[in-house]
Amino acid sequence: SYQMSQLLRYSSMSPVLRTFATGVNWSFALANLPRDVMHTWYAARVFQNGKWDPVYSSHAPVFAAQMTRDLITTFSDAALRKGRYEKYIEEGGGMEFLVHQGRLFQRGRHLEGPVDAVYNFMGYLGETSEIMTRLAIRERVIRRRAREKGITFEEARKSEAIRKEATFAARDYMDFGQGGWAAKGADNALPYLNASIQGTRGLLRAFKDNPIKSTYKLAQFATVVSGLYIAMRKMHPKSTQALQGNIDMQNNLCIPLGDGFGFEDERGQLHYPYIKIPLDPGQRFFKTFFEASTDKWLGNEVDVNTVVDSLKQLSPVGVTNLPPSLSGALGYATNKDFWLNEDIWRKG
Repeated sequence: SYQMSQLLRYSSMSPVLRTFATGVNWSFALANLPRDVMHTWYAARVFQNGKWDPVYSSHAPVFAAQMTRDLITTFSDAALRKGRYEKYIEEGGGMEFLVHQGRLFQRGRHLEGPVDAVYNFMGYLGETSEIMTRLAIRERVIRRRAREKGITFEEARKSEAIRKEATFAARDYMDFGQGGWAAKGADNALPYLNASIQGTRGLLRAFKDNPIKSTYKLAQFATVVSGLYIAMRKMHPKSTQALQGNIDMQNNLCIPLGDGFGFEDERGQLHYPYIKIPLDPGQRFFKTFFEASTDKWLGNEVDVNTVVDSLKQLSPVGVTNLPPSLSGALGYATNKDFWLNEDIWRKG
């Protein structure tokens, strides 16, 4: 019931976590955009000749060029909420984005007040990042149909049928509005559970619809990940060693700046800076698996715990997820950070 869902929502302290994770967190946009772009490569699809076909090219370099063009083309409309964005909403593309799920108080349909203005300002960058990938997919579908029908892009944009198909594809690739009653009920206590289900569903659906093309994409991803990992170990061994067991290494594609950039803090601890590119749960598992396979091939020790942890994250239910209030209480009692999987306070 609605009353039970609200009880779960506030007793779990889920709204607080959501607020600082996506609702008012400006850095969410930096993490979300590359993650959405990679997910788009697998999950965005259109119905073609009686079957589902990927929107973007299966060749990674071509996809990168296509996505870059589409993001640049649609950026102004996404940022200013005009033009293509207005058409996208009018044609049924509106939904509750992750930024909207990160609002502390949700009152359903209502006129916005002063608090909502603050939410809109703080969540502007994150919402823009979510809109950009949607409009990019919509733009690519319109271009694709114009080419197939032998008409100009402007003629395709004027076609209501093509626009609606493009908007459907943009929403369908990861529709947060979908979900069963059980998932959406539990989502109140387990933050972003339904979003995780939709993301995992999109990845698995891609392999079901096009197993050959999806496997080919995965092979390209494996080549990049394994090549980068071998280069890291050879060129920056100290940085790579410092990253072993780090949660950032598990959840991101990490690129060290170099051992020469390492520095010692006031406690005498060595730090090696690096750039991290966020990955979604499915990509995290495959990345960790390919790195472990590379270690096995090179005769290095395999970090089994990291592979197992990434496998747990692949589950849409989230095997390690706990309601924030319960996680906080257990963390306080056991001195354990369940996200970083390490002690909160280290003796000595």
